[in-house]
Amino acid sequence: MESHNSPAALSRRGFLRVGALSGGAGLLAACAPAAAPAPQQPAAPQAGGKPSFEQEWAELVKAATKEGELVYDVTRSTSGMGKEIIPAFQEAFPGIKVTQTTSDSAAPFAEKLLQEQAAGIYSWDLLFLSNAPFTILMPRGALAPLRPLIIHPDVMDSKNWNGGFDAGWSDEAKQWGYGFVSDTGQALWIDTNQVQPGEMKTIQDFLNPKWKGKIALADPRINGFGYGALSVARKMLGNDILKRILIDQQPALSRDTRQVTEWVVRGTYAMGIGVVNTVLADFGKEGVGKNVKFAPIPELTWLSSSKPVWLPKQVPHPNATKLFVNWLLTKPAQLAYNKATPFNSRRLDVPVGTPETYPDPKAPQGFSIDGEAGSKFAEETIALCKDILK
Repeated sequence: MESHNSPAALSRRGFLRVGALSGGAGLLAACAPAAAPAPQQPAAPQAGGKPSFEQEWAELVKAATKEGELVYDVTRSTSGMGKEIIPAFQEAFPGIKVTQTTSDSAAPFAEKLLQEQAAGIYSWDLLFLSNAPFTILMPRGALAPLRPLIIHPDVMDSKNWNGGFDAGWSDEAKQWGYGFVSDTGQALWIDTNQVQPGEMKTIQDFLNPKWKGKIALADPRINGFGYGALSVARKMLGNDILKRILIDQQPALSRDTRQVTEWVVRGTYAMGIGVVNTVLADFGKEGVGKNVKFAPIPELTWLSSSKPVWLPKQVPHPNATKLFVNWLLTKPAQLAYNKATPFNSRRLDVPVGTPETYPDPKAPQGFSIDGEAGSKFAEETIALCKDILK
């Protein structure tokens, strides 16, 4: 039986109380055992005839339940979120079916989305992507601003977020894509049967000729794990580092991050850029993969908001989309997200789930490929990699 204190136990009545009360007290009240239900009275409009938040929220829940469905897409690195997020949402709002689709990489998915939109097909309500929205989708008018959908007072309260609420926006206009995770990108992973822990400390260790032909790399011409790591290296060391990695070290390239992960798990290659920790966790359930460890080389590690959430220009379930976005950014939903994935929430009232990847708030923030400037820099990296590997 689900505990009343679990994220999934937030009922529609409890969630409404979160909006009516401010701060942590409202969240605690929402998770407390519910008293016998009282007859519902329509919420009175505020002064000037504007509906109160409670009334607006109740009407939104009713409209979303009538639609009865929501579909979103994630890239493979965040595919595990559905294990906790979907059951928690569906328990909070019975009658709304949630479907999660998973893409291996953002760029090919973005092209598929554009092809469908050109044909008048609109399959997804929300997207969890990095880089591709700036470089592919926004320039071609495939997205709509997300900010107008966010109405929940608890979500918009800056004291609940590391750096304040507005710090989560990936775009400079603070309208389009919202990142709710604060982490460091885990680029390089080693097979400890071939590489000693601590042997990979700097980029020079990685460039040692003895590792030539023994590195697996997510294809940087298309995959974010590849161009993300190489963008950091290029930012810190200049463009020449790309040739030293892609030509001199002769890495094995793959567009499938599951394959990159398996190559390192099985010892086919000594190390890999593009190992996905959620996929690695799946191998762990099969009793393999304990030999694979993260090597935090500074020149290959970036800040990540872990696939900000974006809104396609036309969605099949607009009310369910609005409901889900607001719910996703509350404490109960972020607790569920932390439980399902190895990532850390930006919410200050959610405990750090994976301390080793949580960026030190006192340290320089470093380079991020998820923001607008970082995405443009990463696009230049992709172009350079295509030229080197042609």
